[in-house]
Amino acid sequence: MGNLLRKAYIRTFIQPLVKRKPDLILSHILQQKGYDRWQNQHVSGEQHLVETVLNKINPRVCVDVGANVGAYSKLLLQATQAKVFAFEPLPSSYETLSGLTDTFDGRFVPIEKGVGERNERRLIHYSDSALSHASFSEEVKNVPFVVNDLSQEVEVTTLDTFFHGQPDVTGIDLIKIDTEGYEYEVLSGSKRIIRELRPKLIQIEFNIHHLFREKSLYSFARLLEGYEVFQLLPDRLEKRDPKSPYSNIYIFSNFVFIRDDIVNVIGY
Repeated sequence: MGNLLRKAYIRTFIQPLVKRKPDLILSHILQQKGYDRWQNQHVSGEQHLVETVLNKINPRVCVDVGANVGAYSKLLLQATQAKVFAFEPLPSSYETLSGLTDTFDGRFVPIEKGVGERNERRLIHYSDSALSHASFSEEVKNVPFVVNDLSQEVEVTTLDTFFHGQPDVTGIDLIKIDTEGYEYEVLSGSKRIIRELRPKLIQIEFNIHHLFREKSLYSFARLLEGYEVFQLLPDRLEKRDPKSPYSNIYIFSNFVFIRDDIVNVIGY
């Protein structure tokens, strides 16, 4: 009887709604899976990752690549006792970011540089009205909501180069990368520290930008052997298979790669 009622309910209510509003239904399903959750740090799952998951490993060193004006760095500094290295190449964003040293002096190290796969001077494309969309990638001009009409040459380093000059750093607990489509290059310039310093967690933002740069979640997973992939949700992490098409949807989302031996430590 229960099965008959279920079928009748689906036929009477669900199927007509799907036929009338397929995009609405799909959008809702994708949000439940962790996509299109950009509104704030709670909705994106970043707050849960930092306050609940990261704190289980008592982080000492965290890295914020693409720090913008410092929202993520501030979350790290307030929720943990870690030392935070934050990279931001745009002078206007860096000025705001560096203000965090007034409150967290001694634990916060802002660096006015971009991060990529090599040490160089490079054009960054941006808009004064949306500095968080700034990117080294010219392909992001294909993203409908991005209008980067300005450009400026800035200094770019690699994480390998930077941390070679930080002998006191013997391990990294978290690397967060939000570089508007340039995440793959950041990781490509971090192969030595990934091998030697063995970051416990590596968070990346994944979006439509990567479609135009011909990168998939699987592309990142191939760079990060020895890590398991999880998608961020407001109150939990969900394990994902990077080879699955359902994990390679080009809509805003955040994924965290967790080192194999740390997965059980944090309860996943």
